[in-house]
Amino acid sequence: LADVEANYLVVWAYQYTSVASVMLLDCFAIPCAMLLSRAVLGARYHGGHVAACLICVAGLGLTVLSDVLTGKVGPAPQGPAWLGDLMVLAGAALYGLSNVQQELILKAGGSGRRAEALGILGLWGSLFSCAQVAAVERAALAHCVWTLRTALLLVGYQLCLFGMYVLTSRFLLASDAALFNLSMLTSDVYSVIFAWRVQHQRFSWLYGAAFSTTIAGV
Repeated sequence: LADVEANYLVVWAYQYTSVASVMLLDCFAIPCAMLLSRAVLGARYHGGHVAACLICVAGLGLTVLSDVLTGKVGPAPQGPAWLGDLMVLAGAALYGLSNVQQELILKAGGSGRRAEALGILGLWGSLFSCAQVAAVERAALAHCVWTLRTALLLVGYQLCLFGMYVLTSRFLLASDAALFNLSMLTSDVYSVIFAWRVQHQRFSWLYGAAFSTTIAGV
């Protein structure tokens, strides 16, 4: 359920804020994963880890401030941008919770039950998603114009998620949720390049400061 709602909130946020802002704010999952790992798994972190986490959070604050001051970093169907930022932060917290839960389940069951864990995740995720679509997205689904391009984009998105979950499960068996979310910050570089080259977005100096602060925390 946490994973389904995390995906729902983050995808919904794309209607309000930019791709680059979503990718930067998504790293809020790092402190969430660290806190939950400490509380649930008994993980220990020293002062350097905490300081780096606080620097990343400072980068998040600068990203939100950039969106508030400029209104939007780039084109979005709806607004305001800060609402999309809040959705991403809520989704990131749920991602952190989901990652810690996955780590707990995978390490308790071992590599031999990884396929079973992925299957159960997919089964319950599909059931929760279908129930939520039936409850709140029926009108939007009825007005959706299905073209070959739309179908291919949806299939591509699902394939990306499939690959991510399979690789995530293998990573969490060998490492932990906090390191996983730190590693995911490398995707910010691709989001900035995409937003600049494909969406032709321009970024304020404050966004550059936010990006640099976040990378410094990593």
